[in-house]
Amino acid sequence: MSYKFRPINKWLLESLACSTIYIPSFEQLNDPFDCQLDIDFLFKNAADLASQRGDVFIERILKDVDFKEGWKREVLDIGVYSVSFFESEVDSILYQRLMWSHYADRHTGLCIKYSDKFTQHVILRAQSSGAVNYLDRQNSEEVIVNKICDLPREQEAFSIGLRDIFLFTKESSWRYEKEGRFVVDKKGAWELPEGCIEAVYFGVNTSKNDVDLVMKLARLYSGCNKFFKAKKSGVFDLCFEDMSE
Repeated sequence: MSYKFRPINKWLLESLACSTIYIPSFEQLNDPFDCQLDIDFLFKNAADLASQRGDVFIERILKDVDFKEGWKREVLDIGVYSVSFFESEVDSILYQRLMWSHYADRHTGLCIKYSDKFTQHVILRAQSSGAVNYLDRQNSEEVIVNKICDLPREQEAFSIGLRDIFLFTKESSWRYEKEGRFVVDKKGAWELPEGCIEAVYFGVNTSKNDVDLVMKLARLYSGCNKFFKAKKSGVFDLCFEDMSE
């Protein structure tokens, strides 16, 4: 199951009214280290390891300046759409406190649950998809360098594998996001067929006006009829009130 935590702003409202999602480039992501590994540094270290192993193909391609610069240019146009992959629906949404704070504007926003139709629609058009690989800072360089040196010994397959290392690797402090990604060939707006939004969960502090407006747009343009509002319960707990009609 895939989820998207979002603030309620003009971009969200436009996406609901137009039945679209915006897929950004990696340069537009919120973490300046996300998808921006030091390629020159990693290429050099991986080439040194390949040389030690006697791996001529890997050493040659990593030292090929034309390959490296061409690969960098290709990656710049790629779009990356991030979601959270949760196995248990209610428990995950209730207890993702950092997600509600960081991405849903301190509980004034919402969380969209996408349907299987959404996942299938995006996967069919994606170049790659899957869960993010989280690495501890202490051994991240060694792990990435070894992954590069273990890639297929064929240029196109090597290039694709290198791209996936670049786009699906994050530092372990982000592990709480349980992030999954869909990588597409171009950034920009994507139209979605009706039925891609299965449910909408509103935060504790989402205003009534915002709730009413989002429900209206989601019903009208996405065919969504499941809505829930988070409420405080006990000392530190939350619960959801069903607002579906």
